[in-house]
Amino acid sequence: MTDMPWGLEHLSEKTLELNFASQLNHRCGGNLLWFGLTQMQEARCGFDIATRIGSALFIVQMKASTTVLKGSGARKFKVPDDQLQRLRAVNLGGCPLPPRSVFYAFPVIGTVKELNAHPDVLANTWLCDVADCGAVGAPTKANGSLRKDECHYVHVSPGEPPLPAGACGTAEWHSE
Repeated sequence: MTDMPWGLEHLSEKTLELNFASQLNHRCGGNLLWFGLTQMQEARCGFDIATRIGSALFIVQMKASTTVLKGSGARKFKVPDDQLQRLRAVNLGGCPLPPRSVFYAFPVIGTVKELNAHPDVLANTWLCDVADCGAVGAPTKANGSLRKDECHYVHVSPGEPPLPAGACGTAEWHSE
């Protein structure tokens, strides 16, 4: 599918999420059962999809972006503060989840053109463990005032596909 007759040149989070889950399932032998949330459940819990890999729970909040910053080449994502707080509060039976359970997925593919050139969404997605985010203050502008959209800006480097095999990226949070 190279041309989008409906004018949908930007990829939705749902498109990225479906391809990410499908490709991870394939790499894990085809036995993963994915659970997706309704919009109401996602608003309450903060994540898109979840599965179990071995004995570990794997929860993902997919983000999408077409913005690549000039100069740094980082891809800019928006993360709503209330979503981040809900992801931090995800628990199982009242017990907090261990690190490496809840992730933001930041794909560096944001357009149909990029997807056609680099169809391996999984290989072109950075995972950011929510447990590694540390203390993130309120979403603020450079002058310290609160952002009206209440979103943290996350600059992910490198931000253009294809991602180097085995490399580690950075997710730089721009907030208080």
